[in-house]
Amino acid sequence: MLTEIDRDFYCSGNETIDKGLLEIGKYGCTNLKDFKLCESCSLYHRKYPTPEQFKEEYGEEWTGAVYVYFDMFGEIDDEWEVFENEDIATIDTNDTYIVCACTPFGKPPKNWRPE
Repeated sequence: MLTEIDRDFYCSGNETIDKGLLEIGKYGCTNLKDFKLCESCSLYHRKYPTPEQFKEEYGEEWTGAVYVYFDMFGEIDDEWEVFENEDIATIDTNDTYIVCACTPFGKPPKNWRPE
């Protein structure tokens, strides 16, 4: 089960349990907004992590493709574009948003931006 917690996070748990049985890092749940424990759970993940957030969350570098959104001079592109990770060094990161292309949620929505 992949349960959306909000626009930025999801639960990757694959079991449904009662509130009284929640064990941090072991189960998913169906009503995550009731739990303050989610943030410390190993199943709580960002939908669209930046490479830095991915490393912080998973403890390793993201080496796959990334989605890039350019916002040059206030003129916003309409789409997130896919880049291979090795091409990132060539991108001017000012006014550019980069997220890992690694979640089951696919590309971020047009109006979504990393925190």
